[in-house]
This record gives sequence, structure tokens and C-alpha cells, in this order.
Amino acid sequence: RGFRARVLDDQLYEASGVTEFLGLSEEGGALSVKVRHRFRNWIGAFDLVAELRIEEGKSLRAHFRIENGPEPRPWQVVYIEDLAAGPWSAVPHQVYAGVGNVVREPQAFDLGFDSHQLATSFVGFDFKNGFSLVQAVDVPPSKLEVQPEAGFATLHAPLAQTLTFIPAPNVWAAAKAYRETDPRKAAGG
Repeated sequence: RGFRARVLDDQLYEASGVTEFLGLSEEGGALSVKVRHRFRNWIGAFDLVAELRIEEGKSLRAHFRIENGPEPRPWQVVYIEDLAAGPWSAVPHQVYAGVGNVVREPQAFDLGFDSHQLATSFVGFDFKNGFSLVQAVDVPPSKLEVQPEAGFATLHAPLAQTLTFIPAPNVWAAAKAYRETDPRKAAGG
């Protein structure tokens, strides 16, 4: 059900703040779409651009960035402060977040990214219908949010970023597929 974005301390998806939604435009083909959301607030106008594409039939990549914003001034820079996936139609019954960190039948929680609680840029979810998913982000996440009552199970991250979603019959197959498609190289060691 979409994505949740915060820019200039305004939750754009709520449409209840001081930022005015001016409209959107779409362009794309069979395996990709580019959606430009135009906004205006007290600092000026800006676009939140989302490019979604299916890659190799294995994953959905969603790249988000700000374009056409006002020139940065001290303490007044337009950037993505937070971005997360919207609610799922089902709640995961298992959440995987790092080495050995499996939460079964999760209650509401947040795990902050600090190399102890959440030390990875990807997480996995098992749903009761037999569907599993890995969600990854190409910038350091700020947290993992799980709110079963609201349908949220997602990483949060600031800045321009690419979110990757890989579905599979189980989370291990999704993690392996992510490893094969992750464009970053592992550090030596």
C-alpha cells in the first residue's frame, strides 16, 4: 500500500501538515514506472521522485530522491528525512533482523540501527500464507519498525535511497536471491 515519506518534518503521506500536494505525473513501461510527486511548503516547491522497476523477475527495486527543490540554505535543506514501506495486507508471523535475531509472533517494537540491536541493511519476514520477503536498503537504515496492529513491518532510512523487495517461498531463498542481486561488493577481511 505504498510508501511513507517525511520531508521537512512533515509526513507527506498523511496530507495533514503544512506541505501542499500539487499533483503527480507517471511515465514508464512494462517493468518500470517513474512517479513524480510535486509538493510546496514554506521553503518552496520540490519533487519526490519514485522509480520502481522489476529486476530479473526476482525483485522490486524502488529508488526515491528529491528533485527540483530550492537551493540549500543554512538549516533549510530539502531531503528525505525518513522513508518506509506502507502497511502490508498481512502481518508477518516471523521477523528476521540480523544474525540469530528471529522474533516469532511479534508484538509492536522498533529496533534502532546501532550495530547491536539492528546491524544489517536487510530484514526478512515470513507470512502465515507461506509467503516470505526480504526488504533491503542501500543506505544505513535508522530502524526496523514492526507494528502488527497497523500492518507495518519495514525498515526506515533517510536520504535518497533504493529499497529492494525480494519475495520467495521462504526467507532463506529470498536472502540468497538478494545476495545474488546486491550490487555492493563485500568488504575484504
